[in-house]
Amino acid sequence: MRLNEMEEINLDIGIDYSNDPFYTETWFLVLIALLLLFFLVLLIRAGKRSRRRRKAEKALKKALKESAEFQKEDSNETNESGRPENTSQ
Repeated sequence: MRLNEMEEINLDIGIDYSNDPFYTETWFLVLIALLLLFFLVLLIRAGKRSRRRRKAEKALKKALKESAEFQKEDSNETNESGRPENTSQ
């Protein structure tokens, strides 16, 4: 009985190659183009952001350097107790 049932089942395992693959379809190419465009925009924005960051870091270093020089000048004008020196005494 099992053998008869197996004979009745006909499996069609043939593969139809007449259809074009999905990667040649227009919708797929448009999707890939949009994805690449998105990545390009991200890269460009990241470059601008890093350029701004470098400018900001440079300005911060310059400000800290000027602040340190100002503190040195200010400390030269005061004595060890933190009070300004009076040259009139």
